[in-house]
Amino acid sequence: MTCRKLACALILCLMISIPANATYAGDKYLVTKYHDTIQGSYVYSIGNSTYNGSIGRGGTFTVNIDVSIPENATIRYQRLYLYWVWSTMAQKAIYPTLSLEEASHPGESLRLVDRYYDSKGFVGSYDFFSGMDTYEVPYLKPGHNNLTFTVKQEGPEGSSVSFHGMGLLAVYECPGESRRMIWVKEGADMLYNSYGITAEMATSEVDIEGKIPKDDVSEARLFLVAPSGGYNRYDIPNKNVLLVNYIPDSQIPAIMKTVFSILFPNFKGKTWVNFFDYNDTSQIGFDSRDIKPYLRTEGNVAEVRDQGDYFQLTNAIITVTLKS
Repeated sequence: MTCRKLACALILCLMISIPANATYAGDKYLVTKYHDTIQGSYVYSIGNSTYNGSIGRGGTFTVNIDVSIPENATIRYQRLYLYWVWSTMAQKAIYPTLSLEEASHPGESLRLVDRYYDSKGFVGSYDFFSGMDTYEVPYLKPGHNNLTFTVKQEGPEGSSVSFHGMGLLAVYECPGESRRMIWVKEGADMLYNSYGITAEMATSEVDIEGKIPKDDVSEARLFLVAPSGGYNRYDIPNKNVLLVNYIPDSQIPAIMKTVFSILFPNFKGKTWVNFFDYNDTSQIGFDSRDIKPYLRTEGNVAEVRDQGDYFQLTNAIITVTLKS
């Protein structure tokens, strides 16, 4: 067998061994957990989150988060996000067993609402689970909130898990705010342009459902959270890409390109490279940017693509501020 045929056979075997819904490809798109049009906004904070690696059974991890919500606001949606990675025991993947409390209510565990997770997805070294857990925070209220959360690792003896930190979100309605369409999306989609996964495969779509009254929009912002996003030890150029309503040249008839470019300057959408703002302390990547010029009336989609960065997309919050 020639070297070329051997390489092709190895790649084929690798792809066959990847189980469904667990790969470095974009196969676990974020799901919409909240969507409404309200006179309001949101706050999000990771507090003093610090990356903490390899916590064994009985170990704890604490984060303090200080957020303020207008006194006359009504909270419409709230979640505490716990970002965990590398859950393993004896070099094999294991789902973590965790409990989480807030300091002012000792002995009262927060209720786990959702668990999202992903993995490399094929037999090999370091094929461990990573993900995000979401919890209800009944103690969150309008006004000033200074909350201290502690997670305890309660897995089997010999198990370990690492944490990037926590994030606290509150969507609120308030008479003093502008009218906004708000989407909150959650999940855990591990993306890596490697091991036979092309950049196009290592792409996660963030759909913005419904119709948008473009003529009534004053601002539109997309906020993204991705543990490990923006960091790469090899400093690869163009290591990640964000595409908003992007149309490749190959899909546009040549005769229409010039005319459309003149009449509709943003009809092809927009791409940004190396867009994550990497936080050294938590090792989480963030991005917040204006996408108003590239919005359509409906069928809006943002694509988050890895090109050697390696990250896990966990949160997307879209806000469209209306003039009326």
